[in-house]
Amino acid sequence: MTDKKCPFLEEKTVAFCKEYSMKMIPTDKIHTPNRCTEESYTDCPIYGVIAEAGDGERVRGFALKKDFYYHLSHSWLRREGENFRIGLDDFAQRLVGKIKEVKLPLIGSQVQVWDFAWELRCGNKTAKMVSPINGTVVDVNEEVLIDPTLLNRDSYGQGWLFIARPSDDTKLSRFFFGKTARNWLEGEVDKLHQILETDIGVIITDGGDLVGELYAKLDKNQWLRLIRSFLLTSQ
Repeated sequence: MTDKKCPFLEEKTVAFCKEYSMKMIPTDKIHTPNRCTEESYTDCPIYGVIAEAGDGERVRGFALKKDFYYHLSHSWLRREGENFRIGLDDFAQRLVGKIKEVKLPLIGSQVQVWDFAWELRCGNKTAKMVSPINGTVVDVNEEVLIDPTLLNRDSYGQGWLFIARPSDDTKLSRFFFGKTARNWLEGEVDKLHQILETDIGVIITDGGDLVGELYAKLDKNQWLRLIRSFLLTSQ
C-alpha cells in the first residue's frame, strides 16, 4: 500500500493500492457527501492513476498510451482516416499543472511543424506548444475551451485538442511509438529529475507527485527553462 495525502480531504491520508487498482476512502467520509463518493471522484488525480492504466502503461508515474504516436514536444497524435487527432501527453499536462485556459488554432487555419499551434495558461504563467505536423485544422475540441481541466483529467481522451488534415506525407517513423516511446519517456523523466533537483532545487518522486504544483513553485526564469527544455519552444 502507498500512502498519499488526498487533495480534496487535506486533513486525511488515504491508502492507494496500485497492484489491485483500489482506492480507499477515509472511513469517516464514506457516508457524507464529498468528491470521493459523488460523480466528481473522476477529478481526483489519485483515481486518475488507476483509470489511465487500462489501455496503456505508466512509466515512472506518467501515463503512456498504446496506439498513440508521440512528438518530441510532448504532443500526441492518432491517425483517423486521412486526418490526425492531436493532443497533449500526460507528461506535459502534469509538467504545466492545472490548466486555466486553452487557445486553439481556428478551423481552416494552417499549422506547421515547430510553429506555435496552441497555448495553455496555468495560473499566471503560459506555455506555448508547437504543431507536430504540417496541415489544415479541420476540427477543434470546443469542450476543452469551455473546460480546460479536461486536459488534466483526460488528456488522451476527452481532452484532445484538434484534428488536422496533413498537407504532406506525414511519416510516422519520425514519431515515438511503442517501445521507442517508452524509452524516450524514461529519458524525459530522468532529464526532469536532473533539472529540478540540480538546477532548481525541487525534488519529485518517481510518481511525479509534485509535478502538478510546479507552476506555483517556480519563478518566471525557472518556468521558461522547463517549457523550453520539454515543450521545445523559444517563448
